Amino acid sequence: IEGFGRRTGLDWQPAGVGDGLRTFGPDDVLHYVYALFHCPTYRVRFAEPLRTNFPRILWPTGGEMFTALAALGRQLADCHLLRPEADGQRIEPREFPDEPVVIRRQAIRYERGRIWCAPNASWGPVAEEVWQFQVGGYQPCRKWLADRAGRLLTAEAAEHYGRMLASIRTTLDLQATVEQNFNLDSRRSCSL
Repeated sequence: IEGFGRRTGLDWQPAGVGDGLRTFGPDDVLHYVYALFHCPTYRVRFAEPLRTNFPRILWPTGGEMFTALAALGRQLADCHLLRPEADGQRIEPREFPDEPVVIRRQAIRYERGRIWCAPNASWGPVAEEVWQFQVGGYQPCRKWLADRAGRLLTAEAAEHYGRMLASIRTTLDLQATVEQNFNLDSRRSCSL
């Protein structure tokens, strides 16, 4: 905490979120770290140590950078928790019948900007990078549908899947913004 305080010029408050101008709190530190771990350059640079060791938490270079990354980390966390305030880009199902459909494993595919789970049920438009996005070696867009193969897909589940697709799109956008705000190549990498 002392190290963060020295490097940011902000004063610690023991609960919640600081004002970003004079104070910082535990939620700010959590969100700063969350943003750091979503920085593409960070993941590449520390790929090997991340496989076998604890992650390195790099010191912020100043209060402005810390506050910017904490705000982006909060947006990422809200997005990953599918909170309504992060739901600005919902991807609605298209070509979807009024009644529930059965998800067919052989029908799950990405084709021309659309994700299909049955001959008459799809979402789109969806960017290919959203479909290809991986977490822990899995493609969540494919896996979510494949895990439900043979079951009915209700309107509520279809809406949830659309929110998940929007969350991945937002994650990709926020990762690019984190990358712009945190340039690992131009700074000293100190770790806690």
